[in-house]
Amino acid sequence: MLRSYFIFPTLLVLALSLSVSNCITSKVCSEQDRGCSLQASLVSFFSTPPGIYLYGSLNSYQGNVASLGPDMFGGLRNICSGERILAQTVNLTCANVLPFASSDTLTLANYAAAPNNFFLSTFGPVYGAKGEIISADWNSFISVAINRSLADSGVTSDEFWTFAASAGTYNGADNCTNGTDTGTLGTVGDPFSTVAGWYGGSTTPICSEAKKIVCICY
Repeated sequence: MLRSYFIFPTLLVLALSLSVSNCITSKVCSEQDRGCSLQASLVSFFSTPPGIYLYGSLNSYQGNVASLGPDMFGGLRNICSGERILAQTVNLTCANVLPFASSDTLTLANYAAAPNNFFLSTFGPVYGAKGEIISADWNSFISVAINRSLADSGVTSDEFWTFAASAGTYNGADNCTNGTDTGTLGTVGDPFSTVAGWYGGSTTPICSEAKKIVCICY
């Protein structure tokens, strides 16, 4: 009788492991993958390496992102928090979310520096949505060429608002008037580029255009 208490859980774990393996190897999971999300969460919790994970928004947004929060950064962060539930990423358990964009109050360069230090430099590699390493660490990610483009790594194939200049600073000229209007120009990142400054955009579309937002989770 006692043995049955051990045999059943063991068989259940084995069955779940086989099911998870088939699921994870076939696709990147999100909450939309109803047959996979619960199983993927279990695998993600136990097997996803620590690091910084990127995901792209499912929705597109005009450049007046400050209207979605208390300010430009707050609006961008609210977008990333809201999009996290359906995000396509192999890491389903990371809890801290930030926008991959600079703003008038906080820049990408400041994410790993005082006074607004999120300690991103201590979290290891930067991963794409499929779990492949894009860059060795955060500082390299924003300053030198990356290993894979965001399109190649499953993050997004669409242009995305960054409002950023070189080395993760803020583009003081093309920023949709600090994210408050749709009549000026804003800076976008190139999802197909790997060269240094790939996010600092040679392209500055009008802010009425709807673009994706790239987010980080760690």
